[in-house]
Amino acid sequence: MYIDRKEEFTKGFIRKSLLRGAESKSGFHAEIFYLNTVIPAYFINTNLAILSFYWDCVHFMENHLLSCPSKKYLHIECPGCGLQRSLLRLMEGRFMDSFRLYPATVPLIAMLIFTLLHLKFKFLYGGMILKYLQFSVATMILVFYIYKIVNHKIIA
Repeated sequence: MYIDRKEEFTKGFIRKSLLRGAESKSGFHAEIFYLNTVIPAYFINTNLAILSFYWDCVHFMENHLLSCPSKKYLHIECPGCGLQRSLLRLMEGRFMDSFRLYPATVPLIAMLIFTLLHLKFKFLYGGMILKYLQFSVATMILVFYIYKIVNHKIIA
């Protein structure tokens, strides 16, 4: 039995491999075990594929936003106008743009996550916390809607 270290240059990565060989009844048998650098290369390729798919989904959603029926037929923005665009900006990592478009996006997402966790784990005061979260998110939406009415003159 012998152990031999060698370096290979494959696809831009230097892989240190450990070559093990052993005599067996059926003849010589050799196996190559790659150390530490095969796994990161695999994860890099997988992460790039996931990010590419993620950006394709974001761009698809940008091009296929739902239209607001209130704005379309009544020519008045509703309290929820801007939520889709804000969510897309949040998915792109542009937090300040997301907040400017619709300030209640992050608290709304936090409330939804807490609701799902409460349904799964049955928190002791979860119902009461959810009531306060719902009240605070509804207050934020109402205040922002009044702000839009006063400053942006949303009525066409």
